[in-house]
Amino acid sequence: MKIISILQYVGVLFLLLLSYLGGVLLYPLVYFFYYDGVKIPLWWWFDDEDGLYGAEYWRKAKGITKNNWLVSYRWCGLRNPMWNAKTKIRPISGKEVIIYAKGKLTRNGEEIALSNEAQINYEDINGRYQGNAGDIISKRFSILGWSFVWFTKKDKLYWRFSLVKNFYKGFWLEIRIGTSYRFLFVLKLKQ
Repeated sequence: MKIISILQYVGVLFLLLLSYLGGVLLYPLVYFFYYDGVKIPLWWWFDDEDGLYGAEYWRKAKGITKNNWLVSYRWCGLRNPMWNAKTKIRPISGKEVIIYAKGKLTRNGEEIALSNEAQINYEDINGRYQGNAGDIISKRFSILGWSFVWFTKKDKLYWRFSLVKNFYKGFWLEIRIGTSYRFLFVLKLKQ
């Protein structure tokens, strides 16, 4: 059963990788099919969740003030290609039942449940939460440490590994692979 869970994850990653490459290569053409909010063909390559030109937190973090083709390509073609496919290709939804957990996760110095994922979050200069992009890496809002869990949702077996660690002199490593509310493959080095 564990092997099937791992193979399913690898298969979904392969499909999403093909979708990603399609987005990177095809989005320059797809952009011109978007007219006044009307999605004509190739809808899968538009990021409907936060619009054609990116979420506000991302725009602020990158210092973006314009709405043009390049901004749209950075958001829809490079950062979120095939977003609508990612929203459709998902694991079963439902309550996670942890059957095995190992590791240690902390938020703001307090130990938290291993059912969470290690993740870097940001805050602004006033200490307000900004999400997964922003001004300053927040030790208060980030979930630090690592965890590995096997869990079920509606009797279907899934797994997840996550790690956030100060890698070297202010460089932080973030790894999240496996399954959460979506299939994960995150590998980031942040400063």
